[in-house]
Amino acid sequence: MKIKSSAPCRISLMGGGTDIYPYAKAHGGMCLSMAINIRQEIVLDTASSIKGLKYPDGANADFYKAFFNQFDLWPVKMNAIFDGEITGGIGSSAAAAVALVGAIAKAQNIKYDLDEIAQIAWNIEVNKLDLFGGKQDQWAAAHGGVNLFKFGGKFNGGVETIPLSFSFIEPVLPYLMLFHTGKNRKNSKIQEGFKELTEDKIQYLDALKGLVPEAIKAIHKGDIDMFAKLFNLSWEYKKMSNDGVSNEAIELLVSKAKKSGAMALRLTGAGGGGYAIMVVPMEIQNRFKKEMENIGMKWVDFSIDFQGLSVRQI
Repeated sequence: MKIKSSAPCRISLMGGGTDIYPYAKAHGGMCLSMAINIRQEIVLDTASSIKGLKYPDGANADFYKAFFNQFDLWPVKMNAIFDGEITGGIGSSAAAAVALVGAIAKAQNIKYDLDEIAQIAWNIEVNKLDLFGGKQDQWAAAHGGVNLFKFGGKFNGGVETIPLSFSFIEPVLPYLMLFHTGKNRKNSKIQEGFKELTEDKIQYLDALKGLVPEAIKAIHKGDIDMFAKLFNLSWEYKKMSNDGVSNEAIELLVSKAKKSGAMALRLTGAGGGGYAIMVVPMEIQNRFKKEMENIGMKWVDFSIDFQGLSVRQI
């Protein structure tokens, strides 16, 4: 049986970090998130006599083997394709994990719903591979679209998914530009700073969570200035909530982007490098893109991915 499976990466617009346990379990987390059309693709061939793994630069065989071992499906032939940057902060490992679980379930004729697939993917990443992190990425990869996620409750996997329409995000979408900083995150353990919560960390995570409903109000009103203000605040709170989120080189890039006209920006995901999402006035975007590329940033064309996990036999 030959199976093709793919799942999208994501951009966390507001509240990232509050999906991480133990904070989410004790205090409840909340994220405004959107899946994007940078996808992880898995082609699984269970009938092939040739066994082995092909995967993108920056990934490693142990990641994929953990999923096949979990389902007693090793050795096997698999080809993984990704057109983004690994460790870039857009949830690439979670997208791969969700695509893998989806493909393996199809191969073994196991019926899972999207929440179950997301939960299994998260469990293998966190408890088998020791990739400590929250649940936003797996749920965004499974469901796709724009969502308000609430974490820490008695929902499926402790996550409540509230889908939002394209018309909701439409006012702010033309202002959003995605760039790769040219510096991939070197430390994959940044989020482990949330394993032990101090009073200060709880305070900053509370503040990050509190920005989510305010951002939703600003988007509903089409108030881009207010959204940009909240976006900047989220970056400041993110830096204060955990060490390693930023550094001197990143702050220099932030400063240059602001001088070139960005209303707001921050790194995606845990920080430390990778992708940056920016709020930029539409009338200056062509010039802005050139100026950012001149300082080593790479503009990334993206759109919202409403498909989520896709699995089919080929």
